Amino acid sequence: MSFVARAHQATGQGREMVARLRSATREERSREVGALLSPHPALAVCFCDESKRLLFSSPNQAEEWLRLAETIFSKIEPPSDRWGKKDHAWTEAHLRAVRGNLHMFRGEIVLAHKEFEEAKVGFESLDDEFRMALLARSLGFTWTKLGQPLKAKEVCLQSLIILTAYGSIRERFSLMNNLALVLLTLSEHRKARALFDYLCASVPSDDPNLFTIHRNAILPLLERSEWKEAQAKLESMTALLESCDSDVEKGRTLRLMGEIHILEGHAEISLMELRQALDVFAPLNMGYESAQTAALLGKAYSDLKSYDKAQAHLKRALVFFSGQRFALDLVKTLEVWNSAIERKDLSDRAFHAIRSFDRISPPPPAIPIM
Repeated sequence: MSFVARAHQATGQGREMVARLRSATREERSREVGALLSPHPALAVCFCDESKRLLFSSPNQAEEWLRLAETIFSKIEPPSDRWGKKDHAWTEAHLRAVRGNLHMFRGEIVLAHKEFEEAKVGFESLDDEFRMALLARSLGFTWTKLGQPLKAKEVCLQSLIILTAYGSIRERFSLMNNLALVLLTLSEHRKARALFDYLCASVPSDDPNLFTIHRNAILPLLERSEWKEAQAKLESMTALLESCDSDVEKGRTLRLMGEIHILEGHAEISLMELRQALDVFAPLNMGYESAQTAALLGKAYSDLKSYDKAQAHLKRALVFFSGQRFALDLVKTLEVWNSAIERKDLSDRAFHAIRSFDRISPPPPAIPIM
């Protein structure tokens, strides 16, 4: 049997195993994976794909399946007549990409970027330009958050050409969504709005990113201070939100509602929405999303002249953004901090809160949740 035939067979068996273990307990899954002898690399890929599937609906379960995939990968023996070096290398690159996505989801941006870059090197060594192009969406995010949006734009545009050539419509839409966000960061508002308008008109109703794209399409309106139109579009998405089964999307939408109310001058109204968003993100261990929400809560309390509460939330956001190297978010939050102080001498506290930023080498370790 050829390598391709064996891989196809192993993939089928892996999918059957994943389907069967979905209803098993964590201990049962761990025990069965621990008993495996010389598994095929395709089995690790199947477990990675299950982790990827669960990321937005149940990130804690996604992490469990990723750990199982890593255990399987550690049991893979040297290449033999069942698989070759390329199978092993491709599986390792795929594992890194999925691990990077989990780090990115947690807000561990430096760790995520490192995994994506390693995955890119792996796929590049295998001449897999398609997988390299798929990584662009994640790399575009990490480059932007690390303060290099021009690099993010370059990566996205290069990969967009590849995905278009392959005819990968859904993946192309997903990448264009992230490219539009990069353009917003670069203050190219008209281009971003045009791109979002195209996506809203083109993306089919069964696309898994439909809700995300429509919500993101509101962001250019905020950049142009068109609060009323933004509010109207967000309210029109209420029915769509009710049919959405992703807590992550619900939390992000609540946060956007809160942000719009702040911009409209209704800070008190925003507090309830922002607190609800924080309640969504906290049990999911979404550090970045929680920090963004905390920064907005700080802004709301500052507008209401509740400076002690404002500083408490802003300090939480500052510590996270500095520790995880979110350069642009750090600058924006510092601006809010400086407007949230009652006395001039308190401004030094901003630098005290983040003075470790310049000398931090690696980011703090990930918080274990298992």
